[in-house]
Amino acid sequence: MWYCNKCKQHVQAVKTLELFRVPRILIITLKRFKVGKSKYSAYGIGGTKLDTLIDFPLENLDMTPFVLSKHQKDN
Repeated sequence: MWYCNKCKQHVQAVKTLELFRVPRILIITLKRFKVGKSKYSAYGIGGTKLDTLIDFPLENLDMTPFVLSKHQKDN
C-alpha cells in the first residue's frame, strides 16, 4: 500500500508509463522477480520468480495511447 499525501490514507498504487515521444527502437525491461520481506531483500537477493504470462504484439504495436506529444499522436 502507498500513502497518499492528498487523502492521508494508504491506497493501492498503480504504476503507469507515459512517453512524450516514442523512439525508433524501444527497449522494455520486465521485472520477473518479486522480492519478499527477508533480511536479504534490501540487497535484491532472494525472492520468487513471477510466472505471469505477458502477451503483447511484436508487430504493429500501437503506442499512441501512451504518447503525450500531439505531433506524434496525429501522425
